[in-house]
Amino acid sequence: MSFRGPRSRPRQDEGGGLNNFRVLDQSQPDPVNTPDLPQSSRTFRVAAFVFHLGMSMLESRRGREALVTLISDAWRAFDRRAQKTFIPKSNFQTDLNEARRFVDTFLAKCRAEPPNIIISDRITGEGLAQRVVDSAVNAAELRDIEALQKILFLLGISVAHELVHMLMGFMFGDSERLTPPVINHPPGTPRGPRAGESGRYWEAKFFGCVVEAHHDPRDPRGSNQAGIFFGTLDGRRSFPMQHQIIMRYVQLDFTVPIYSSNIATSRISTRAVAMQDMRRPSRFPDVGGDLTPYFEMINSLPRQRVSRDGLEEIMRMAIRPEFVRPVSPIMSPLNLHIAISKERGQGQPRHWILMLAEEDSTHGIFYHITGGPMHGKPYEVTIEFKRVESHGIEKRHLIAQVLEKDRQKIKAAVRQAPPLFCQRWILNVLEELEKQDVVPEGACSKWNEALETDPFSDDGAPSKKSSGDGDTSDI
Repeated sequence: MSFRGPRSRPRQDEGGGLNNFRVLDQSQPDPVNTPDLPQSSRTFRVAAFVFHLGMSMLESRRGREALVTLISDAWRAFDRRAQKTFIPKSNFQTDLNEARRFVDTFLAKCRAEPPNIIISDRITGEGLAQRVVDSAVNAAELRDIEALQKILFLLGISVAHELVHMLMGFMFGDSERLTPPVINHPPGTPRGPRAGESGRYWEAKFFGCVVEAHHDPRDPRGSNQAGIFFGTLDGRRSFPMQHQIIMRYVQLDFTVPIYSSNIATSRISTRAVAMQDMRRPSRFPDVGGDLTPYFEMINSLPRQRVSRDGLEEIMRMAIRPEFVRPVSPIMSPLNLHIAISKERGQGQPRHWILMLAEEDSTHGIFYHITGGPMHGKPYEVTIEFKRVESHGIEKRHLIAQVLEKDRQKIKAAVRQAPPLFCQRWILNVLEELEKQDVVPEGACSKWNEALETDPFSDDGAPSKKSSGDGDTSDI
């Protein structure tokens, strides 16, 4: 088969990269306060990655043919009166070359003028982009490559899925017209209760299945996890996806579909919970009423160009999580703090946290102990990516400025130290970091003087003292 018309080229258009790109942040209470994000933002970089991934899926040979099949089948599902109202006047059921030209024109327009991307958490389902993007940034900062690849893959599918909906509007010329029920996966009946879903229809043609992420109740990250990925065939049977196929797709290798006939399937568990049902929308209001002024405002914001080299760097995130941040020739030092929690109750020791963050960064990596006798659970070493100005923290004390190359030494020391009373555990970690010259000599002994009594063990100090008192402010 040959393609004709204005072809979109994912990495060669106008010098490559992304043109006229705009990413907006809807995290403030006011729903119309959606400032544009700079290219240095990790959220911007994740958005650029998944937009390029989703577009590349659609632009691939199988992706285009799936789109042609979609619009041809959708055309056939309408009567002649409805067909006459469509933007294209050719019969896509009989003239597939014209259908291909129409698809090529649409994809070229999406490349030349990408739609605005608003990172929001006010729409249910996978529309909770802010939560999912935050999970991607979190996984990248923690160097959890498998979780990062799964989330990028899921977001890339979401982008492609929504662009398919735009294609239907591009054909209908009417955003209110409903897609016929037969255009779904599995297909509905003309008079059945199920509405059409062009995105799922395209996914089934492109992947050979519909990809779904199910919640893993054993994962301590809860709704922030990537989930367990399954391919669903007919709404009743599914199969677990191999991670190798996800790795291929996030590296823009779409040569094989996800499902083939030799893959064993099983019935979908009635206890399976979709990840999109686990994520709850924000309580902040969404934009309502006449949206014309809002659209005029955001369309007046400057668009950005991501260069060819810049996009190639961003796409390296698929195998190098550190590329969630821009590469800088001079790596800024990282601040290693001990953060002390607010007082939890009379006579109770403060919670200590080891915190690693860049200067002036809003987020950092928290290394600390959770659980313990007070909670009726065993102690557990926990690593989290959280806001530096967390509500529960009263003070932060700088221990040392360390280099990027020391990050893995800190993580190794954290992993090797047996979980204990939080304050004693941090002292043990500091002792190991002193041996490796990551923190100054004497840091452990200085903080040993601030150690409080642990009411459940002998790991604390022999007499009570509060690490929130002024005697630790000079440590």
